[in-house]
Amino acid sequence: MLACGNPAKPPQLHRKPCLTRTIAKLKPQKTVDSLRKYQLLLNLWRRPTRLIKKRQPVENFPRYSQLPMKKIRANQLSTIRNPIIHRKPMIVLASASSARQKLLHAAGVSFITQVSSLDETTAKTTIQHLDAKSQCLLLAQRKAEAVSTLRPRDLIIGADQILEFEGKVFDKAASPADAWQHLRRLQGQTHYLHSAAVTIANGNTAFQTVQTATLKMRNLSPDQISSYLEKTGPEILGAVGCYQIENLGIQLFDSIEGDYFTILGLPLLPLLRHLRETGHLQP
Repeated sequence: MLACGNPAKPPQLHRKPCLTRTIAKLKPQKTVDSLRKYQLLLNLWRRPTRLIKKRQPVENFPRYSQLPMKKIRANQLSTIRNPIIHRKPMIVLASASSARQKLLHAAGVSFITQVSSLDETTAKTTIQHLDAKSQCLLLAQRKAEAVSTLRPRDLIIGADQILEFEGKVFDKAASPADAWQHLRRLQGQTHYLHSAAVTIANGNTAFQTVQTATLKMRNLSPDQISSYLEKTGPEILGAVGCYQIENLGIQLFDSIEGDYFTILGLPLLPLLRHLRETGHLQP
């Protein structure tokens, strides 16, 4: 004989989470976009293999709001555009030079900076048999390539500058004493600054150029050199010639022939022309 009353409900083991309850508990001020998001999650939960095959997290599909709420299906994920994959290529400067960054900002170029991981000391030892211009261009190329492997969809700008004196390449001074020796050798003489720029897009070299400026330094006494280094401070060690012509360094020279931007380390005019021609910069 059956007992009176409602029979006891059998225990429900391994109960799956119900996203429909979550949808039902939404407050009235929740937007329709939130409902569509839960609807999308519900469909993904019903067919988890679809998500595994796509190997894409749900956060990569923020355009679910463009689809009707009742018609979202897991097999429609391929039709939702991923903004990370389909974003517009960015301009990336593969250089830590503040002078190059200021030049591009002043010219109205929208870019980000990612310093190249290239070991310049090791790279220079493998190309020192080349002339100064070729070395400058090759170093700029390798800097751009190092960043391009990390950002293959973006336009990478690599740049480098080399000082040539008496047929030899000058490296940056490692200490104030080295800077004093550099200026002592350059004073009263003519030297050359080679600046190179290279762009890489989709793994291919799209643009490259090298420009040269000729600079003649006036005669300087040891006391004048020491006084100049005291005024400029240790930041002058970051300049290849131990001078910055946009600041106090302009007083060291008798004459300068060449483009101003080339002396600062970036052949800006041909680079801007290339960016306009490729559509990365508005004319």
